[in-house]
Amino acid sequence: MKMLKLRKYLLATTAGVVLATGMASNALAVPLFTVTPSGSGVGGPAGTFEANFINGTSSELLTTTSGGIGVGGHTGSGWLQFSGFTNNGVQVLPGVSGLGVNYGLFAHFTLADTLASGTLNEAGSTNNLTALNFTLFADPGLDNVFTQADALTSTNATFTDPGTNDITLGSGSLIIGTSGFDSLGGAFLNATNNFALTGAGSGYFTNPVPFFDMAFSAFNNTQQGIVRNGDLIQINQAIGGVDFNKVPEPTSLALIGIGLLAFARCARRSLF
Repeated sequence: MKMLKLRKYLLATTAGVVLATGMASNALAVPLFTVTPSGSGVGGPAGTFEANFINGTSSELLTTTSGGIGVGGHTGSGWLQFSGFTNNGVQVLPGVSGLGVNYGLFAHFTLADTLASGTLNEAGSTNNLTALNFTLFADPGLDNVFTQADALTSTNATFTDPGTNDITLGSGSLIIGTSGFDSLGGAFLNATNNFALTGAGSGYFTNPVPFFDMAFSAFNNTQQGIVRNGDLIQINQAIGGVDFNKVPEPTSLALIGIGLLAFARCARRSLF
């Protein structure tokens, strides 16, 4: 009898875990979003397309503040040029997206971090991001000029807009993130940001409505893209991209907890 009750307890507990895991998996799955290039004035194909990732390359210049854990760190700025969309790993062709053909897409960002582990600026060190603010732009004329960061000449990663026709699509700020230098000396950055669209941005990212409020970014490079000059560090050729998602609503998280408690309570009564 006790073995039967134990089996019922395990089944109930397993069901609860599967339910919670299923809800969490649905919440954390990388979802599709819809883009309508012609809807925001950026130009491009009249039709819409779906994607769940935007590829890009970034450049940034960091200024180091020396110190140990929690004291040392960096401040800096840079840009991220987007090169294309993918849908579950399959490229959305430029003729469909219009990106790089009819318009450009890029972000300008500023950041700050503090040392979390290891030795500042050395291989194997990790930093906690304390700020990461960005603005997303479209370049309808494809005439922007981008300058890469250069630590040797103290040159920031900047852009100019000769046609003064860039369109602001959205902006965001840091929720949580990490950066640092991997065991081979390459740089990495992973962050979760909030994301708010402008009116033009809502015409570009047309689904879902309201749009996802979370942007996940991941970039890394090899040590060949890093140059140090005193307290300056240039990080070029960092490749990665962003996708979008939404954190589960508090009510959904509460329901998961209530469900698990209910399963546990029922199982306890059956067992004892």
